[in-house]
Amino acid sequence: MTARFDSRTTGALLVAGAALFWSTGGPIFRHIRGAEDWTIAFWRAVFLAAPVFAALLGWAVLAERPRPAVWAAMAAAAGGIALMVATDLGGGALVGNLLALLIALAAAVNIVILRGAREINMIPAIIVGGVISALISLPLADHVGATGLNLALIFLLGVIQLGCGAILYILGARHLQAAETTLIAMLESVLAPIWVWLLLDERPTPYGLAGGAIALAAVVALTLSSARRRGDAARAAQPAE
Repeated sequence: MTARFDSRTTGALLVAGAALFWSTGGPIFRHIRGAEDWTIAFWRAVFLAAPVFAALLGWAVLAERPRPAVWAAMAAAAGGIALMVATDLGGGALVGNLLALLIALAAAVNIVILRGAREINMIPAIIVGGVISALISLPLADHVGATGLNLALIFLLGVIQLGCGAILYILGARHLQAAETTLIAMLESVLAPIWVWLLLDERPTPYGLAGGAIALAAVVALTLSSARRRGDAARAAQPAE
């Protein structure tokens, strides 16, 4: 039982590390000049080959029933994220948010697959994904601007920001329920504006700060709740003196 608890703690730390890596993408993207999106996508993929949705899918496919504390934390975190984007629900931002919703659905499917195949080493799938992405973006990329500093920044995006994050995520998702994995991964949305604030001096809106605080508090509360449950279970498992 102790090993299982240690495994879950390790999984949580790994997924949190993945969110930390992924959250650095914004400042790196902002420093790339003169390279269009498909060119960035192609070279990033080349270097790489170097929340509610997940809970429902995990419940339906893997019979993982999240405990009430997880549902409450997910609701609070989702509310916080919604508050962060509340001022961007119009025009092109709406299209971006809809695309983000589709990404969330795809991520949920990904989590369920990782949980169902946790005995299989899925890290080589990162390489396969990079190759496929490179092949798709190759005919659409003009490679203008893919030199010097831009190429170094795209290397960071592919190897460090995306690649290292994906590896930590795959390793961590093996030890957590789908709902818990998604909730902890939400830290990416909380940390990303902080990096932009610190490195680019773009101050988040009051809504952004409030929403981020709510989402972060939800993750911390769930972590403390899980730690308390582990402690209670460990004490209950000890033989009576």
